Amino acid sequence: MTSGWLRSVSRLVGSGGLLAGFVTISACFTGQVSDPYSGPIIPPNLCTSADAALTLTDCMLTLGQWKQSYISQPQEQTWYSAAVGTLNQLSVVHVQAGYYLDGGTLPDGGIPDGGYGGCTSANNTAVNLTLIVLDQDALTGVTSASDIHGTACPTPMDITFTYTQSNTSLLLILQDDAQKKFDTKNKYSVMVDVLQNPDTNEPNDTPATATPIQLTSGSGGTFSGQSGGYLATPGDVDYFTVQSPGANTVLWLELSQDPSVPSPPPHKYRLQYYVYAPDGTTQVSEGDAPAGSQYSAKLVTIGTAILLNQVGPYYIKVMGYRDSNSPNAPDPGDLTFKYLLKTILVPLQDVPEGTAPPYNNSFATAYPVNGGAPIAVGSSTTVTGRTSYVGDADWYSVTLAPSANLALLHYKLTPGATGGRFPALPTNPSRQLFVYTQTPDQPSCLYPDAGLCLISAPGGSTAAAIAQGSCQETPPKCLQSYRVEALPEPNGGILLANLKNFESNLQIPPHAAAVTYYFYLQASGDPYANNGYWADDKDYSIVFEHKLEPDALEAIPDPPRPTTLAAAPSLLVGGPVYLSYGLGKFNPNDQNASAKVIFGPEDYDGRGDDIDTYQVALPFTTEQAWQISWSVPVSANGMDPDYDLGITLSFCDNTPDAGTGTPPCYAMVSTRQSDGSQLGLAYSNATYDSWWNLRASVIPDEVVFTQTVSGGVVTTTVTPYNCSCFEPRFVASGTSYFLMNIFPLNRMSWDLVPYTVTTSYSAYPYAFTNAAGGSTTCPATCGFTLH
Repeated sequence: MTSGWLRSVSRLVGSGGLLAGFVTISACFTGQVSDPYSGPIIPPNLCTSADAALTLTDCMLTLGQWKQSYISQPQEQTWYSAAVGTLNQLSVVHVQAGYYLDGGTLPDGGIPDGGYGGCTSANNTAVNLTLIVLDQDALTGVTSASDIHGTACPTPMDITFTYTQSNTSLLLILQDDAQKKFDTKNKYSVMVDVLQNPDTNEPNDTPATATPIQLTSGSGGTFSGQSGGYLATPGDVDYFTVQSPGANTVLWLELSQDPSVPSPPPHKYRLQYYVYAPDGTTQVSEGDAPAGSQYSAKLVTIGTAILLNQVGPYYIKVMGYRDSNSPNAPDPGDLTFKYLLKTILVPLQDVPEGTAPPYNNSFATAYPVNGGAPIAVGSSTTVTGRTSYVGDADWYSVTLAPSANLALLHYKLTPGATGGRFPALPTNPSRQLFVYTQTPDQPSCLYPDAGLCLISAPGGSTAAAIAQGSCQETPPKCLQSYRVEALPEPNGGILLANLKNFESNLQIPPHAAAVTYYFYLQASGDPYANNGYWADDKDYSIVFEHKLEPDALEAIPDPPRPTTLAAAPSLLVGGPVYLSYGLGKFNPNDQNASAKVIFGPEDYDGRGDDIDTYQVALPFTTEQAWQISWSVPVSANGMDPDYDLGITLSFCDNTPDAGTGTPPCYAMVSTRQSDGSQLGLAYSNATYDSWWNLRASVIPDEVVFTQTVSGGVVTTTVTPYNCSCFEPRFVASGTSYFLMNIFPLNRMSWDLVPYTVTTSYSAYPYAFTNAAGGSTTCPATCGFTLH
């Protein structure tokens, strides 16, 4: 259709005398003439109507050749015609128009210099050039475009559209968008050409005309095939079909730029696909390339893996991305960007899934490990599964035999290499593992009960939200463990390769009847790219071991373990002691620890850390020096302990006015007087101020800890520089004590290995040899907890 002003202009310049008059005038302006005005002499515009465009040679465009002119006055329109010749179903009209950087000089070959994308005095125009394309009848609109750049740089228009009306002409109108602005200095350039659509699959714009993907059979009942094409014109969509042999078939597809046809960025659109069931209308999947990918120099690849549930053709629609807020706005076409669509069909091959729904995709249909038979203490079993398709949720139930003693459930998930009949999807997997037990009701889940459920996650954490949410489910479930695949964040972060954090020792309270733990594995997709889910069709295995708690002193609840500090170096307690369960804390003061630990920042074990508390009696009444060291077997790297110890301290204050506690402990002192920080010990290889050497006021700072490796054991020793001691207020009664809470730091394996702590006391103050080789004496009065 055409607007009223368009019809008016057509009537003004008809086939009468005005037209003849303009023809006569045009012969007078074939070259430049002398004139005092220094600017270009612009001939009058003769191309002001459809009739002029179709009859005047100056208004006719030659296919593939550029033409230039001016918008030289307000309300000016320029009409052109282009004879398109003989066309076919693959014919595409390509129109380019705009103000180019060359300033109006056409070089050899008739192509404007410099392309576009910037402003110079040669193309900085006020005109917002608008293009209208009409059929030869001057009434039927074909397409339009505009460069409404305002005060910014102009961007020439480049459009394509399918056109199949042979031996006719197209009409083009060029004007300012508001018909108010003009430019007598800069020329616009315009060119029309007719090309062949490089997509030989056209027309395949509907399910009825979809292009079949030819499949080649492979081993094990697999099929593969590929196709591709171009989204050559605005709003172009391409349909393909792939034949499903039936239910329990996984369709893998990958959509990307075809690497065999280079097309440097920026691209005019980003790829998007939809997959439909055999009815051609029921959507079963969709995906799109991430925002900004059209500017990436990388070959952007998207895809999915879908579990098909019926035989017949599944339809794949390929298109340029359309924003959900403007779904009817067509994406621009591109004659240079070729996409490649790959498909693979494989039979579902995952034993726990079974061969028919409901598979093991829910709590109610969890696959019973070990055939459902309880696993006795001292026994183990293994299950093998696959993440076979997007949304493949794998649930397993593991039943533990009755145990009158504290026990441990050790689990470890290991990704395998077998399987993989299709490539892993091109997203980071971000796999998550949840471990649950079922609780009888919500209160017993939400409120701490060491025999049923404990939620030890800090408020506001991911684990706390998951734990509280699972308590509200039906049936209510207690989150016993949570692991998430640690991915590199956009701004850095840790990467735990091969799911090395998907392992734990879970504390199992004594139970007279068999208990069941539920394991749920899913792949959530890359949280930073937000571009879909993941599958790889590779086997993984989970080993489950039901073990006896090796620490004979461990109990629920776990009371303080009494001991007495001796003058001679001696073990804190006799017999082996263990920190068997719990992730432990991360010690940032241990350099390079983040590259060694086996847990991520969001990992969680519901029963918290194994904390051993010792109540250490002090058999003296005057201040004394304190010596302490601890030892843990060396880890597999031969340098670091299997886990290190963190120790927090609380001292019994014997001063009556210290508090209202029961004598001799009127108060427990667990923080430093100067800043309120927790009193404690944790290995660091850095130099520090000591409590008596603030800001290195006495001697240069020294290390507080040393670590040595000998006989397969790593020993950490607090150095004499620390001047560790017991203040007079902590020992005055002669019956005082202090508490040591010992917990794991920087756990590097889940091996059950014991630790030892060696302590002693001696006279205070004492002298020691400093790092410079001289002698330094600790302050006369102990102030260990002051700074």
